[in-house]
Amino acid sequence: MPHSDPEDLALVALGEDASPATLEHLDICVLCRDEVATLTDVVDGVRVPAPLQRPPARVWEGIEAQIEQARAAEPIALESRRRRRLPLLLVGAAAAGAAVVLGVQAILPDGGADPAGVELATATLDPLPGWDAAGTAVLEDRDDGRVLRVDLPGDVPVEGYREVWLISTDLTSLVSLGVLTGDSGSFDLPADLDVTEFAVVDVSDEPVNGDPTHSGASIARGELA
Repeated sequence: MPHSDPEDLALVALGEDASPATLEHLDICVLCRDEVATLTDVVDGVRVPAPLQRPPARVWEGIEAQIEQARAAEPIALESRRRRRLPLLLVGAAAAGAAVVLGVQAILPDGGADPAGVELATATLDPLPGWDAAGTAVLEDRDDGRVLRVDLPGDVPVEGYREVWLISTDLTSLVSLGVLTGDSGSFDLPADLDVTEFAVVDVSDEPVNGDPTHSGASIARGELA
């Protein structure tokens, strides 16, 4: 007794309409039912229960670029191999589509906002003498401008509060970005700030005395590169 065409079995696993002959064959063929069950498990494993969200334009641009690369590539499979792999390719297409949605949802947790940006530079924040704190700083280019993300984990006792600065490489000028509360924080950079000149990231211990200048008590420091 001939078995059902692999393409028909893949369509059944994807929930598509199958021919009456295929359905009749599945009623009597254990092997074909097992193959459909295996393919269905793959499809079910990549179903996306959450509502779909609209990704930013650059996500689709990246997808289109990959499609164009695939079209330009030289075909590799023979006809017999293509038919043998067709069920997995069809199910794989469903998995790939779900993976794209999952990836988009991962970067769009709040229904459309795109918090991730393009990394421009990083810095390792090393503790200065008298302190035991180390961390990192990442400069990102986001849709709404440049952002410096600072991570300085650990319980670091300070006399006042921690403030984040960008200091010129010759250590003669500085710009305050704001107060670091908790282990990490993100700080918007002024649009006209030259980060090649103000490349030193500094976290300081500032007393609560109303003086906006740097206290001179730096906790950790590193240069963006």
